[in-house]
Amino acid sequence: HHERWDGKGFPDRLKGEKIPLESRIISVVEVYDAIRFARHDTQGNAQTETLAISFLRENAGSMFDPDMVRLFTSYLQSEVK
Repeated sequence: HHERWDGKGFPDRLKGEKIPLESRIISVVEVYDAIRFARHDTQGNAQTETLAISFLRENAGSMFDPDMVRLFTSYLQSEVK
């Protein structure tokens, strides 16, 4: 699950739509969860939803599938409020 949209991930350096859809979805949600909620494996502090969404948007097209970021952040902003 460490493949990146730009092909700079691992283990297979898959790029773009060669990354399975499920993996593209999980990567966005997993990073959002790591930023948003204090988790034992990130050793960080919980951050705001705004900061988490900003990070996803800033990395859309490099780390993440831009369409998955758009869909996920749209969902968050419409359903959670």
